[in-house]
Amino acid sequence: MRLMRDVIRRFLANGAVARQLGEGERLLRNHAAVLQQRDRVAGLIEQCLQSPEWEVRNVGIKLIPVLGEPSLFPRLVERLADRAEAGIVRRNAATAIRDTQYGGDDVRRALFAALHDRYWEVRTEAVGALPSLAEPSAESEAALLALLFGKAAVDHETTPASAFRAARLRERNFEVRAACAQALGALAVSERGLAALCRLSEDSSWIVRFQATIALGELASREGRFRAAASEQMARVRLTPECSVPDHPFRETLSRLRHDISKGNGQGDTERVRSLYLDLKKGWNVVTRT
Repeated sequence: MRLMRDVIRRFLANGAVARQLGEGERLLRNHAAVLQQRDRVAGLIEQCLQSPEWEVRNVGIKLIPVLGEPSLFPRLVERLADRAEAGIVRRNAATAIRDTQYGGDDVRRALFAALHDRYWEVRTEAVGALPSLAEPSAESEAALLALLFGKAAVDHETTPASAFRAARLRERNFEVRAACAQALGALAVSERGLAALCRLSEDSSWIVRFQATIALGELASREGRFRAAASEQMARVRLTPECSVPDHPFRETLSRLRHDISKGNGQGDTERVRSLYLDLKKGWNVVTRT
């Protein structure tokens, strides 16, 4: 009976859904039109977010950062925090939070909670949003370590940092681990964060190893006290990718970075180091800043 009701509801709403999706997709392709019709688009977004169809809500979420209307930003947190929401909507809500730079304690709490979402793309986007919305802190570092190693491993304050160098990683998705490495480069503050990056720099995925090695460089650039340990670990990183390319395209990049870190060249120039990360949304061989 419930299935029949859902079928009837979708049939009756089909015309409205098609119109909302069509209008939303048109606006997503034409950002200028969004800004020229701010009030109408804001109304459309509210209608989309109230739709029973996740596809329509998803369009509404994607339109929010295009419109840039601050009064709509709390809707992003609501969608991200709603575990009954479709995974793709939660994922795009996390992405939109990063794109809008919408911050605050409630936003940070929602992102920390999303680190343990069942959908790996939500975890990836939540991790990716943290560096621009959170400060380097023990809290941010602990949240990332809990994702990587499990909450139990992080809750024990007496656990030595060295234990994280050989600890079993609980996060199985390599894209989440790669995002964690990059976030730790920006947010880690202790020997534990350094140890986690050392562990990730020995990951089974060369993409994670690469991101973690750049992150070691960023951490060392931010915190000079980690420079020697980071440089030593960077020398141990296995650069050969799983595809066995004889001349790894980033070998020279990592070698030059290690040299600069070991010599203290550009100490404090974290922006330069950040430009070396891969942009996995554009492709495995595209650095963040091109």
